[in-house]
Amino acid sequence: MGTDILALQVRQVAAKGGQTLVASSWKIYNDLMIERPDVVDVLAQPNWPVHMSDRKTRYTLAPLLAFEDNRLLFSFDPSRLGAHPAMKTGRSSRATQVPELTPAQVEALSIVSAIAERNNVTLDTQPGDLVFINNWAVLHARSAYEDAQGDETTGLASRRHLLRLWLHNSDQGWKIPESMRAPWETAFGYTDEGYISAEQEKIVTRLKYAVVPESKYKPARYTTGSAAFTIVDSDSENDEESETE
Repeated sequence: MGTDILALQVRQVAAKGGQTLVASSWKIYNDLMIERPDVVDVLAQPNWPVHMSDRKTRYTLAPLLAFEDNRLLFSFDPSRLGAHPAMKTGRSSRATQVPELTPAQVEALSIVSAIAERNNVTLDTQPGDLVFINNWAVLHARSAYEDAQGDETTGLASRRHLLRLWLHNSDQGWKIPESMRAPWETAFGYTDEGYISAEQEKIVTRLKYAVVPESKYKPARYTTGSAAFTIVDSDSENDEESETE
């Protein structure tokens, strides 16, 4: 959620699985209108709690589906919807509890996922491939995967490794409805006041992108503090007790 174009550079692939799966938002929408038009109504309601960053409330309420300039825009990321389990531990004094999803919203997510799965197309990518996905018009996912056993010291020969960029073109990008702008503005570094804050500058300058995978993979720690959601959701960035995804 929150980007126009998802760009992926495939540097290494898994020994088994790990393919990128894509499904047309229009196909999903058309199937929903035939099978479950009530779910379309649920998706279009501006009451979905979406995890946010650098905002006092820590979340915003937005629709997952909208029309703008005769285009269907679908913003769908289940991991950023509703209360994350890590927020229920009570260890963080910063986080405001995000509302739970309603039964109708939980059902809607399940139905959309099922329709996307039956209509998905597998991208058989290889090392060196570049993938560009219209994030408003196409849903994407990753299949389960297994890495082969590589060198015990480095482990670099066989680990699945992709580099990701979130892209936006101010001139050619789709017009985004006001109801969906908040997650998008978070991803591209805008605060409520419309500029990048000093704290955001600090976050950007310390980001490091692993062109070569590290010898030991460390899962990202859960957060509501960045667009990528990989900064700890606690008062201390060095808090080793924070939950992981």
